[in-house]
Amino acid sequence: MDLEEKRSAVIALLRAGKRQKDIVRELSDLRVCRSFVYSTVKRNLETGSTKKRYGGGRRATVVTPAMVKIVKKRLERNPRRSATKLAEDFNISDRMKQKQERLRRAKSLLKRAAEGKLENILFTDEKLFTVQQFVNKQNDRVWLPERSRTRADVLTATRRQKPASVMVWARITRDGRTPLVFVSEGVKINQNTYRELVLQNVVEP
Repeated sequence: MDLEEKRSAVIALLRAGKRQKDIVRELSDLRVCRSFVYSTVKRNLETGSTKKRYGGGRRATVVTPAMVKIVKKRLERNPRRSATKLAEDFNISDRMKQKQERLRRAKSLLKRAAEGKLENILFTDEKLFTVQQFVNKQNDRVWLPERSRTRADVLTATRRQKPASVMVWARITRDGRTPLVFVSEGVKINQNTYRELVLQNVVEP
């Protein structure tokens, strides 16, 4: 029995003079809960039907066509305008502005890629890797038949005061990826080391 049939059954019992708590009891075999009965009865009383009401939900108050148009015009005048400043101007959240800016940049990159204009664009990233085991308490779970101390090997995560680490730099261009650049532990990454290790040795050639 689908949801619409269940709603029809609820209304039929209601019209037969049954109270809502009695309807829940009589339809327990169909796994009809109390909130389902109450919401179905309320919808029927308000609309005269059990059909789903469309157009509900939270209305868009910020990302409206008019607002998007205004923001686009401001960015065209000053592409370097920060998302924080725009958010202050329009009294909206930074997160919303960042989403709009990411969408704009993504469309711009796709357009340039289609026109073959990515030869001078570098996509780079850096990542610090450590030998220490990383544990996410929310996602890293151990499935055991029962709580037991006999599986200490899977229940224990070791920690070190200063684990060994290495910084890795990578780049992708139109022609493909470049060799990885490994920065030794203890080397401070500033403009000088970045220029010597990365720009002069990898990018310029």
